[in-house]
Amino acid sequence: MAQAGSSCEASDNRANLKRKRNSTDDEEENIPPKKVAAKVEEELNYQTTLNVVVESSSCSSDEEGSEQPSVFTDLDYNPDSFLSPPSIPELPNCVLSPLENVAKGECTPHSNKRPSSSKPRCPSPPKRKCPLPGLSWADPTDVWRGMCEADARSSLKKNPYMFENHPNLQLRMRAILLDWLNEVCEVYKLHRETFHLTVDYVDRYLTNTDDVHKGRLQLVGITCLFIAAKTEEVYPPKLSEFAYVTDGACTAEEILLEELLILKLLSWSITPITINSWLNIYMQLASEGRSAKRRLLGESDVGANALRGYTFVFPQYSSLEFAECGQLVDLAVLHVDVNRFPASAVAAAAMAHSFGKELALRASGYSWQALRPAHAWLAPFAGVLRAAGGVRALRGGDEHVHCGAGLRLICPDLNVDESHCIQAHNVSLDMFDQVYQLLLEQTQESQDASQTSDHIYPPTPPQSDQKSPTAPTTTPSTRHVSPPPIIE
Repeated sequence: MAQAGSSCEASDNRANLKRKRNSTDDEEENIPPKKVAAKVEEELNYQTTLNVVVESSSCSSDEEGSEQPSVFTDLDYNPDSFLSPPSIPELPNCVLSPLENVAKGECTPHSNKRPSSSKPRCPSPPKRKCPLPGLSWADPTDVWRGMCEADARSSLKKNPYMFENHPNLQLRMRAILLDWLNEVCEVYKLHRETFHLTVDYVDRYLTNTDDVHKGRLQLVGITCLFIAAKTEEVYPPKLSEFAYVTDGACTAEEILLEELLILKLLSWSITPITINSWLNIYMQLASEGRSAKRRLLGESDVGANALRGYTFVFPQYSSLEFAECGQLVDLAVLHVDVNRFPASAVAAAAMAHSFGKELALRASGYSWQALRPAHAWLAPFAGVLRAAGGVRALRGGDEHVHCGAGLRLICPDLNVDESHCIQAHNVSLDMFDQVYQLLLEQTQESQDASQTSDHIYPPTPPQSDQKSPTAPTTTPSTRHVSPPPIIE
């Protein structure tokens, strides 16, 4: 009997569970969409004359039937609230998240950033004609505009009058430091770009600091070279080697501490477009312009122009010609006044002194009016190098070009020799002293000429119809009258 009673109770429980399961919302979710829509429409039609109330504090049971109107707020029932939300393409841009806007291609991850009002806006660089050929990987006009803007921003970070904030330093101390760093680069066979990055770091450090002691200058220089080598070189020298070349003046621990200080001071902006980089671009553009085969290519030859844009990234200029311009640039960076001009202008002026004004203007996109100041400033440097026979001082074998593996088929003028990319210590402090003396003489002559012109051409007198100076404010009775001279 007990077993029979228990079996009856179990069957009743199963029936109750089955009835409860039928009353849940899970079954409603399984109803076909058409039936669900019809059911919702019936409920909406039934409740159009009613008000929906929202309880703000507590909720009472429906079985009790008690109402608390004091804590209820009447809301108008909106049938549209039961409809499905709009799809993502129908939503406004302000509702979408930044990543969804990026996925739709309407903006970039940085489109919602506001420009900082504390930082001064960089002035627009002078407009230069884009000399880049058609590129297969980017729009050449956009690439050129970005490079020019980066060059303008970089020139604002260096002050040519930086030594006014360092009373313990002299201009020649900077030249001695850079000449020593040039020699270190030659010993360790570092690239030219490494040396010019070091020069940029040193000048920006001196621009953003005050009253640096001369005993600290060597530590700053070797640390900047350490940072540049890790940035540019594939196999940079070890930290112990950088400490070794200082002959015990700087330890490895001091270099590491100074590295962190300099990087914070530079805001971790360690990849500027240096003078050497601009010179590489100009030489490549010059080789493109001087190639007779490329000059004969027309705009209709799409295949040949596309191949030209692909092979533009491979060096096709003369190593000896690049080394000639590079020597002039290496001598120019020893003088602090090189920071008066953008890096692109200095490289273009060096090309103008080496290969002529027309080629430099075509390769750089500068106008002669914009390039003339840098060209005039660089003239004493070029004169000193010509007097010293700088071209003959270059090591031989720079024109030796090895056979390229496969690239010769698509790039016949390929220059595989990379000896011009290695820094060479082919300038000296004696050359710098000669240039410095010439610049002083030019400054003195210009001052004397201005004084002479003032003496020859006195100030223009006022016209006769011009008003005379205002009379004194004192009255005639109180005005002092000098007595007449006594005639003996």
